[in-house]
Amino acid sequence: MTSPELLRWPPSDRKYRRSEVSAVVGSGDAVWARVAGEVLLWKVKTASGFVVDSTGPASPGDLLNVTARIFGATVVEQSKW
Repeated sequence: MTSPELLRWPPSDRKYRRSEVSAVVGSGDAVWARVAGEVLLWKVKTASGFVVDSTGPASPGDLLNVTARIFGATVVEQSKW
């Protein structure tokens, strides 16, 4: 399960690979407002090919599924906000 409130992910089973990526997208209030809106509307996930079963912006306590499809396999991750 995804835990976005954590600053660092806890150690996990070594048989799984995970990825954490950061990128500078600009600075200033306008950039912050644009990027925050895109994150809350799942645009980062959906632009990466994931399907998110949410019809609105992320809200604290939301429980939803994020689905990835690759090489004919479907992986569903439950995510709590």
